[in-house]
Amino acid sequence: MAFKCYIVCLLMVLLAGCYTSPSQEEMIAASSERLHLGLKAKPSEFVLPGTITDPSCLSADDVVVIALWNNPELQEALAGVGVERGKMLTAAHIANPRLSFMLPLGQRQFEFLAVHPVLDVWLLRPHRIEWATKNAAHYARTLEEQCLDVMLRIRLLCAKLSYNMAMHENLLQEKTVLERLIAFHRASFQSGQTSGLNVTQLELELALLDAAIQREALDHKNVKHDLDQLMGASEHPWEWTLSEDTAEMPVVTLSKDALLKTALLSRPAVRATEIQAEMAAQKHSIAVNDVWNFLIGISDKELGESKASGWTLSIGLDVPIFNQNEGGKATAKAELEKVLRTYEAQRNAIAHDIAAALQGMENCRAQMDHFETVVVPAAVQYRQRVETLIQNGRENQEALLLAERQIEKVQAVRAQSVYQHRCAYHQLERAVASSLATASQQERTERSSKGEE
Repeated sequence: MAFKCYIVCLLMVLLAGCYTSPSQEEMIAASSERLHLGLKAKPSEFVLPGTITDPSCLSADDVVVIALWNNPELQEALAGVGVERGKMLTAAHIANPRLSFMLPLGQRQFEFLAVHPVLDVWLLRPHRIEWATKNAAHYARTLEEQCLDVMLRIRLLCAKLSYNMAMHENLLQEKTVLERLIAFHRASFQSGQTSGLNVTQLELELALLDAAIQREALDHKNVKHDLDQLMGASEHPWEWTLSEDTAEMPVVTLSKDALLKTALLSRPAVRATEIQAEMAAQKHSIAVNDVWNFLIGISDKELGESKASGWTLSIGLDVPIFNQNEGGKATAKAELEKVLRTYEAQRNAIAHDIAAALQGMENCRAQMDHFETVVVPAAVQYRQRVETLIQNGRENQEALLLAERQIEKVQAVRAQSVYQHRCAYHQLERAVASSLATASQQERTERSSKGEE
């Protein structure tokens, strides 16, 4: 009798040990993979990637790389990858059997009953594993989308920082011209040629210009603070400057339909919604099958009047008479319908973002072309004409200073158009979730291959 108990206990231990915690080798591999994922060893640690050769001068790409390594929100999301892996391990676990011992109330002692849920192992467990795997994939796509959001914020802030630097330089140049203009009118006033009213008016303009310069400097500092926060360097700040990016955004040759097609293939959010739809369908399948429940048990009992003991097999079945999981089925079906509606809303939002970005780029490009072909040449031509008139003695120095000031104002408006065009370009790349240059090259390759065929 005792020997039978030992055998059953050993069997229970072996079944329970089929799915235990990860081994030491698995834990070491998981720890080493933290570096591959970009997960810092300590929450307070700041990691400077090895690709950054000069931390004092960073490009927009450098800021993105540092943020992907140190951004607190991304680090939190990366830590959630371990949670999803734990859920996958839990889903793969086989339910432990239940071993019950009877108290020695009768003539025989150590009677026992071992029960194991067969349906959970044969039918529900594969569904749980597949559902947990898809849930982890959904989490990964959501993490990718979060990374793209951080990258967009950095791109826009870097464009804003470049614009602030350009505007600050432009305002300083305009201030120099204005100070020369004030000096000219002050000399005219002292010589009695003017009443001095122009000096007072220009000094007021100079005060407003100084306020604008201070505002740009303060805005520049705030943008840098935002970038430090995105890079996770709020507690580890250092002095750095943004390298000048004078390259203009390339012209987008892809049509709106081609961009939408690329976005639907590239956007992690779309992939996440498709995975969510598969999970909803899987959940519906589980709800349909979660009606019957089989239990198989093994017990040691007295057989007949001979008081001899033997093994008996018991089978249990939950009969779905009053409850056939109608609520679970209806909920799963409604969740699947909701995911499909979410996909349609997502597609509509992506199409809107693409159209808005294209329209913004088109407007800015038209304004930039107008400045390049009409406004800037006209301002330069006006200055050259003034210089000619001064040489002929028909104009004074004031006209030349006013022409130079007009050129600075034109350059300021043009810089704003360039900044807005750059922002629209980054927003379009975010909507498509792909490099526009790469997407254009792929489309040209596809067209050429179709032409050859």
